[in-house]
Amino acid sequence: MSSAASEAPSACHRVGRAATWAGLVLIASLFGPDARAARTDVIVLENGDAVTGEIKQLDRGILRYKTDSAGTLNVEWEEVLSIESLDSFEVETLSGGRFFGSLAELERDAPSVTIVGADRTADLYLENIVRINPIKRTFFKRIDGSLSLGFDFTKASDVSKLNFGFNADYRALKFVTGLSISSNITTQPEQPTTSRQDVTYYFERFRLHRWFTRWSGNLQSNSETGVELRAQTSWLGGRYIAQTNHSLLSAGGGLAVSREVGGGQEQDQSNLDLVLTTDYQFFEFKYPKRDLSFSLFVYPS
Repeated sequence: MSSAASEAPSACHRVGRAATWAGLVLIASLFGPDARAARTDVIVLENGDAVTGEIKQLDRGILRYKTDSAGTLNVEWEEVLSIESLDSFEVETLSGGRFFGSLAELERDAPSVTIVGADRTADLYLENIVRINPIKRTFFKRIDGSLSLGFDFTKASDVSKLNFGFNADYRALKFVTGLSISSNITTQPEQPTTSRQDVTYYFERFRLHRWFTRWSGNLQSNSETGVELRAQTSWLGGRYIAQTNHSLLSAGGGLAVSREVGGGQEQDQSNLDLVLTTDYQFFEFKYPKRDLSFSLFVYPS
């Protein structure tokens, strides 16, 4: 047995195991038994078709709509004439206004909807709406996530690879938070086991007039680059400067603090960085389809 195999597990492997167990614990809440949601929402399209299903989300000009017979449909928002649902939603407009309540059909000179809230109602033109997100009544139904697990073994070289990925997002009225975990472990004869682990948590709070604040924490390890453990936490404040169903422009700034532990003490280092970021997206789903994204991150230390 090689000396590398007989040594105690490194911090890199400990982070990997902890990340994997954390993901498995959360899987039960996402994929456990749950009553099937009643699909009673109704949308009417430009061609006159009325489709019954479940509104999943409106974002980037596309309405995700789940049906029993046709699965999940991606409907261009401009093709929707009316929409109605008894469930609760967060509806955001071009100007950044946020409304909460059920959706009722409204007859007007242009496609419209009435947001029926607990304390107020609002009549909105559909063309002025840029986002719709369901607000579920229970904790577990507010979680949206995915899981991936893969194993690959090559007999000729005795090389095996284990990949694990998990992410979950929880959305409430005034904030969204999420956790993502990824792990990659490779073993091969007469070579030390290599692994890469990443755990990220974030919390974003929605503010008035398209402002937002975001806090995130990240743990990383990578045996190939000699990073035994890297921890970073950051705070960012920003604003969606412009948002439509075809484009999105945002900018922000904040601070990031990180600590990196390498294979030797001389490699350890701490950093305090200023974070400046801007992001622009353009999306057009009619022919010819176009999807352009540009992001800039600057970290003056």
